[in-house]
Amino acid sequence: MWAGLIAAAACSTVGTIACVESSSQTYGPSGSATGASTGTTSSTFDKHALLVAITATTRSELTAFAADTESLATATENLAGSPGSDNLAAAQAAWRTAMKRWQRLEVMQFGPAAGSSITGGKGLRDTIYSWPNTNRCAVDQQLVKSDHGDAQALAMKLVNVRGLGAIEHLLFHSESSNACSAVNELNTSGTWDSVTGELPQRRANYSAAAAALLATSAAELRDAWDPSVGNFAGELSTPGATFGGDVAKALDVVGYAFGYLDTKTKDLKLAIPAGLASCANPTCPDALELAESKFSKAAIRENLVAYQRLFHGGEPFDDAALGFDDWLQALGANELKAELAASIAASLAAVDAIEEDDLSDSLALDPKSVEDVYFALKKTTDLFKSQFVTVLDLHLPNDAPTDND
Repeated sequence: MWAGLIAAAACSTVGTIACVESSSQTYGPSGSATGASTGTTSSTFDKHALLVAITATTRSELTAFAADTESLATATENLAGSPGSDNLAAAQAAWRTAMKRWQRLEVMQFGPAAGSSITGGKGLRDTIYSWPNTNRCAVDQQLVKSDHGDAQALAMKLVNVRGLGAIEHLLFHSESSNACSAVNELNTSGTWDSVTGELPQRRANYSAAAAALLATSAAELRDAWDPSVGNFAGELSTPGATFGGDVAKALDVVGYAFGYLDTKTKDLKLAIPAGLASCANPTCPDALELAESKFSKAAIRENLVAYQRLFHGGEPFDDAALGFDDWLQALGANELKAELAASIAASLAAVDAIEEDDLSDSLALDPKSVEDVYFALKKTTDLFKSQFVTVLDLHLPNDAPTDND
């Protein structure tokens, strides 16, 4: 559902920049330009093997992420026990490790992580990371409550006061101020002033409770794929009853997840902060995804790394890896394969060309460098929407992004 809501408003949100159709050709089985009738029936490509490879990649990331969240839970528990600078730095480092892994998994939202409107989806993603549904003021309002450090009580709260987003605010906002407006009851009632001397301990307690819940959610998502537990791995790779035994339907949900690069990475993480859409000023650094932790650039890079690995089935020049590029090659769409590979690599190169670690600094010192990432990524997403889905005959849900977005 989240992808659909963003895609439906893409033109009005991002403006004409994001609504330009790709001018590249569409390549068919012979490698020549063709129309939208190009299908996959002439291909001998093993789509089941591709699903097995996708399943293995995703499970590997999920297993590693679950371990990362356990480390974060331990680090925040240590911080709650002794809220000093060393333990805070360790907790922040553990958060960065977990967030880096999760940003890859953001592009792998097929299966239990996906929304319930998507085949196989169980909506588990939002309990882990609810962005762009975030509310730092709500986190601070929870911080002053007596049960702020109670994981069981926190589990009953809205997703925007828990998960990786809330933990970021708790670990990286060290000032005595809060994120609510001056007229908010938190500030007018004197409630915040009454706890300012306790903020380090309260933030540590809250982060420990949120991290414990996060580790539980991460394990639940990992186990939902585990063949001996939820077995979505078997459902996707076979595919099973979830997809009616239809390999095409299984591949459709993977293709749908790729839309994250368009609606989230390009439109929200780049266009708005860079002032290319929905920004009344030359730039809008306040719209950055992870401004408090200065992790915005790293998050964008990991989104691209995940997409590149799924496209190639592994490292870009690993001939043994099975990915979507091999499927395109089997159809004779070698020019499209090369164009997509080059555009993904160019997007990563544009990110790496940004000198500053903090995109807030980049927007102030060299905003063009951020715009360069946007336009490089747009080439990739335009190819995806106008050609990739057509040549591979993917049938995405009606609310998926198209080449008119």
